[in-house]
Formats: sequence, structure tokens, C-alpha cells
Amino acid sequence: MRILFLFLCFSSVVFSQNQLFNDKKDTVLYTGYVNAVFIQEGTPLNFDGTILIEPTDEKGLYYVVVLDTVTRPLGKLNLAAYLEGPNGEKEKVFIDKFSFNIKKGPEPILYIGQAVSGEKIDTLSLEIKIGFIEAFPIPNYTVTEVSIVLNKKVITIKSNKLTERVIKEIKSMPSGSELEVFVLYKDPMERRKKISALFVL
Repeated sequence: MRILFLFLCFSSVVFSQNQLFNDKKDTVLYTGYVNAVFIQEGTPLNFDGTILIEPTDEKGLYYVVVLDTVTRPLGKLNLAAYLEGPNGEKEKVFIDKFSFNIKKGPEPILYIGQAVSGEKIDTLSLEIKIGFIEAFPIPNYTVTEVSIVLNKKVITIKSNKLTERVIKEIKSMPSGSELEVFVLYKDPMERRKKISALFVL
């Protein structure tokens, strides 16, 4: 009776086809990137040493990082849940398992507007952001500090927004001048990183 009860609980819920990996259903995790995995039911567990799973404050949403030592293209994810037995006690059981693909993640790139390092910037579009050349996955970084070399002086801004003074100085520089930019940023797991680039006016 106990086994039959647990089987009925298991068979009444649809699992893996309803999970979202980075807002998609193709079960791909990227290396060097904080993947967002939404699990509709249960708790994700990994036993093959491919990933690190961290819960978030949002129900069902987990951050998943592929470990640096992983070289194989596939991993396995298990889902566990607490099911109620015939006597009212709760028992942790495995309710589903499925494989996911592991792909090399894209390299973060520093943008000013639409320009990347070495390119000419449009002074009408001076938004600073971290992005990818690839269309997917979606960049999920937050710029926390920007340092710009202007007239041999380093100006640091604790934000991703340039001040009006800095914007005015950039626009006053002669055409063909180089603009060196250093940026500190963080990923969704609060891990801090830095990047730099050289642009042309």
C-alpha cells in the first residue's frame, strides 16, 4: 500500500518538460555563466559533480553554475520532493531525473552604446554595459563601478551611469582620440569581476 501511494503521488505530476533553463526548455547550461533554472515542482539535486546549485528568494528559481573542472558535454539533474505517506509522515523521495547539455559560455564584452573595444563610439549613446556577441544566453551582469582615463586623469564613478561632467569631457575630446575604460561588475551570485576596453572617438 505504501509503495502504491508513493507511485500515485509521483504519477500525478508532470515534471521535466516544464522546467526552464535560462528561460528556455532546451535544457542547456553554459560554462562560465550563472544559469537560471526554474523548477516547477520539487528540489533539484546533482550527484555527478557537474554543477553547483544555489536557491534564490524566488520560489522555484535556482542559480546553477557548471564547475570549472567539468569537460563532458552532459550532466544529470534529479528532482526530489517530500511526499506524504499513508500515516501522515513526510518522506523525501526522488520524483524525476533528466539530462542536460553543457555548452561553453560566451565571453563577457564591455560595450559603450553599440561599440566594443577598438571600435568608434557614438557620443550620443554612452550607455555602459556588459554583454555578449552571441544572442543567447541573455547577459545577467550588473555594472557597479566605471573608471575612465580623461586627460591623463582617472575618473571613477560608483555606478554604470556616467555623470554629466564626464559626458561633457568625452564629447569635447578630438575625433580619433582613444578612451580607456575599466569596469567592475558582478553576476547574480554577487561574484565580482573586472574588464577593460579601449574605444575610439
